[in-house]
Amino acid sequence: MFLNQERVFPAKYNAGAWVLDTGATNHMTGCRDSLADLDETIQGAVRFGDGSTVKIQGVGVVTIAGKNQEHRVLTEVYFIPTLRCNIVSLGQLEEAGCRVEIDKGVLEVF
Repeated sequence: MFLNQERVFPAKYNAGAWVLDTGATNHMTGCRDSLADLDETIQGAVRFGDGSTVKIQGVGVVTIAGKNQEHRVLTEVYFIPTLRCNIVSLGQLEEAGCRVEIDKGVLEVF
């Protein structure tokens, strides 16, 4: 089954928030200040489910705070300046060897 909703927006979007996405192939951010070790020689494009494309202007590393103030490092994060929402690819986490578990609305990444 494929569900494509054209206009889905988080009810309470805070700048710097990360959205978990089971369909995204890569982590992505539009916030240059979040990225460490940005390699701007890596270029390309991402195509979204609605057919639109955006330009990748580099790949870097992001550190985000998890629950209990532990920190997680996301590698191979696309820098897309026009992106208004940060995206965590659950598939990319699993490819990196993490176990992703969602139970009763609570997400755990091991």
